[in-house]
Amino acid sequence: MPNDQSILQELQELQSNKTLLQVQLKDLNELIAEREEELDLLRQKAAEAARLKSVLDNAIGEIEFLQESIDEEKKDNYESLQLAELEKELLATLKENQQYEEQLSQKQSLQANLQQAEDELGMAMDYYTKCRQLQEKLSITQSNLELAELEMEDMKILIAQLKQQNQLLVQKIEDN
Repeated sequence: MPNDQSILQELQELQSNKTLLQVQLKDLNELIAEREEELDLLRQKAAEAARLKSVLDNAIGEIEFLQESIDEEKKDNYESLQLAELEKELLATLKENQQYEEQLSQKQSLQANLQQAEDELGMAMDYYTKCRQLQEKLSITQSNLELAELEMEDMKILIAQLKQQNQLLVQKIEDN
């Protein structure tokens, strides 16, 4: 039969565990909020990259337009035509290389960010699972504590009844 002091000690431990769980849950929520902010920042960077790509595409379009104008002026001259063709090929090659480099850079950046986000999400899920398990253990312990408190109340009532019966017996013995 547990004594009052051990029950009080268990209550203090439960309260300490509850406080620790609340702090861990708060930390976990803050970590998730930080990750969401980082994801928002990544989305903003992706939007900015798309905007810059659009500006670059427009500039390339203008260059292509100018190139076409130059090509029309140089049609009469065979050498100029060959030069224009070489310039077109060079421009196309440069454009392809630039697009490839941009795509490769974006892909690498997104892969690294995705991996980091997945790693952090995995850690957050592990923390969440641990918190859930500790919360379940705390609930079971609290239920056990409530049962123990009910038993203590029953014991107190029983002790009071026994004391009353004992006093009645002592009184009867003294009366006799």
